[in-house]
Amino acid sequence: MAKLKNAITPKGVLSWPYIAKPDTRYNPEGVYKTSLVVTSAEAEKLMEECKEAFVSEYGQSKLAKAHMPFDINEESGEVTFKFKSKRQPKVYDAKGTIIKKIPQISSGTVAKVSTAINPYATGINTGVSLYLNDVQVIDLVEYNAGPKFGAEDGYEYEDDGETTTKEPSLNAEDKDSDF
Repeated sequence: MAKLKNAITPKGVLSWPYIAKPDTRYNPEGVYKTSLVVTSAEAEKLMEECKEAFVSEYGQSKLAKAHMPFDINEESGEVTFKFKSKRQPKVYDAKGTIIKKIPQISSGTVAKVSTAINPYATGINTGVSLYLNDVQVIDLVEYNAGPKFGAEDGYEYEDDGETTTKEPSLNAEDKDSDF
């Protein structure tokens, strides 16, 4: 097994974080994961560390076909790193105090991620994984289900106390239906 190298990311914006609860969509045991979007200038160091970890373990010749845990958006110049773990990460506030009751952290949260860089080679699959160890929340955006609309000029509902849905008839003589 490759030797893991620990690293801390620069500040970035979380995207699709599963930190308070695991994502169970494709794995019933659940996976804690998030993506972190940073500028290319800030991403450079971690991108190089990922490549160096792979090369030191498997050699320069395999690097071209290795899957890296980041995507580069050529238009915006942003880099998106992907992290995952089977265990729930510890979460800290901006001052470094551990958060015991983890809030529903949402996309848009500014954070740093503590990670372990893991080069791998399993058959024809080669690359680097980034483990999600800890998260430091700098500016929290908490998940809020459902829209919270403000008042607008326009249509205004008036409740007259009557129900707005018609109950289906079970009477066979009711022929108002096309069925």
